[in-house]
Amino acid sequence: MIQLLKIFFVLFLATYVQAELRTFEKGISYYNERGKKAIGLVIDPSFIDSAIKIFSEISYQKEEALESKIFLLKCYYFKGKLTRNPSCFGRE
Repeated sequence: MIQLLKIFFVLFLATYVQAELRTFEKGISYYNERGKKAIGLVIDPSFIDSAIKIFSEISYQKEEALESKIFLLKCYYFKGKLTRNPSCFGRE
């Protein structure tokens, strides 16, 4: 019985780590798409906002903590630098 619980725990842990990596990769994907729908040097913040949300959620998880915090800082810098005029996209 204990052997079965150990196997279940290892499988659960492996699945959790794999799901976390997919989430991290999804955040990177949003970060890489941050320039889509740009008008000149002003971007639509929807992609960068999605990346910020993902990196904020996983920044305290042990596996990708440092990398997610680095990308979170990059996201905030990019957002602050290039998302100044939301009225270009029909937003007020």
